[in-house]
Amino acid sequence: MIDDAFIRQVAALQANLKMLESQSDTLSDLADMKELRLYKARLSDYIESHARAGDLPRDPFQAIEQRLVALSEFFTAADQEYQRLKNWKADWINSVPAVSLADLQSTRTELAEQIAEVPHIQEGLAQRLSPLDWDTSSPSVDLHSEHMACAQCVIGLKIPQKPARRIELYQFAHGVGDLAKKTSSHFTALGLRIEELIALHADHVKAVAETEQHLSNHDFRSAQNAFKGLAGNRFLDIDYEKLEAETRKLESVLAQFMHLDALLDQRLKETNYKSVRAELELLRGLIEQPDSELGRECLAIAEPIELNIEEQIELEIPRFLANMSHGFIRTVSLHCSSLFSNRAKLELNRLERLAEAIAKAGRQAKIKAEAAYIKSSGNRAGEKKVIE
Repeated sequence: MIDDAFIRQVAALQANLKMLESQSDTLSDLADMKELRLYKARLSDYIESHARAGDLPRDPFQAIEQRLVALSEFFTAADQEYQRLKNWKADWINSVPAVSLADLQSTRTELAEQIAEVPHIQEGLAQRLSPLDWDTSSPSVDLHSEHMACAQCVIGLKIPQKPARRIELYQFAHGVGDLAKKTSSHFTALGLRIEELIALHADHVKAVAETEQHLSNHDFRSAQNAFKGLAGNRFLDIDYEKLEAETRKLESVLAQFMHLDALLDQRLKETNYKSVRAELELLRGLIEQPDSELGRECLAIAEPIELNIEEQIELEIPRFLANMSHGFIRTVSLHCSSLFSNRAKLELNRLERLAEAIAKAGRQAKIKAEAAYIKSSGNRAGEKKVIE
């Protein structure tokens, strides 16, 4: 039986020779160049003689190189499996993924399958390893030093240069060490997170139902508060956009009242009372539930607007009517009564009575003046006629 330690030692000598040959261009001393050729010839004879005796393969370095290729494939596969398991759904830990309840439930099942699969994955990795390649003489198992010497002469190998990483991946394949613990911890945390997300989904469903109820009652402030807790956390099977659209619709009604209130002074300066009142009545028609939060806020804005309109009308009417005849006042009263408020109507009636009193006083003054003139002229018959 061939001694594997002997193979490794000779392969390391061959690797050393390869390194020297790669640097032979730097040799300027003929003696050094001669010594290198002599060393190569002696090593070649040594290997050939032991190969004939059955103590060595014909090319020990090639034998180790083949094992190094297998080890490179192991390290690549072990690292890929570890990264895949460690990063599986890792983004779920600190955020709410865009998934549905069905996705959460299926992932919970898939997680259980992944956990059950880990020992089989590690077993498959461990089967790639040969105990001949590892130095188990110390607690920290690592590749033989001769392997690492030979690896320097092989292009394309993906063997970790740091011993700690080689040890971690070796231990991971055997289900122990830091990497195995990190994988287990990740799956435990992910399992807890999935349950949290399922509970959060239930909270969202409840909050959405409450929001819908508030919106149906036009209690948009309560709807905003209920919906506020859902910001930034969205599940695919919940229609958040519908709630947002309905909330914006109610908010737009309030915004129209506020807009009219903001421009009221400017509008009233134009004395366009009819259009302002018509617009206010149209806005009132948008209030389907006066006792709702939306209704109360809108009416709280509408009432001062109404009073302001009436006050402006009452200030304008006396000046407007002062220059009008009694007959025209009656015409205004008859044709415009539907436009004015009750207080304005009372003002019109008062002014109408005042106009009548002025007209009556004017007629009586004219009669007295004519009677005095007739008396002074001695026209008794005329006085009698006038008095009658």
